[in-house]
Amino acid sequence: MAFSSSFSVLCAKNLVKKDFFRLPDPFAKVVVDGSGQCHSTDTVRNTLDPKWNQHYDL
Repeated sequence: MAFSSSFSVLCAKNLVKKDFFRLPDPFAKVVVDGSGQCHSTDTVRNTLDPKWNQHYDL
């Protein structure tokens, strides 16, 4: 039995600044348990509030 699923990674807010001198370059990583599938968003440079708006189909 095959199934399909989709999801979107929209944004993150108020990430913690770990480096005193510069802002982070965040990305999101989604791992689907048991399927071996892994998806990563694009990296958004120099922000604590990244917006990705990326859609994935499984």
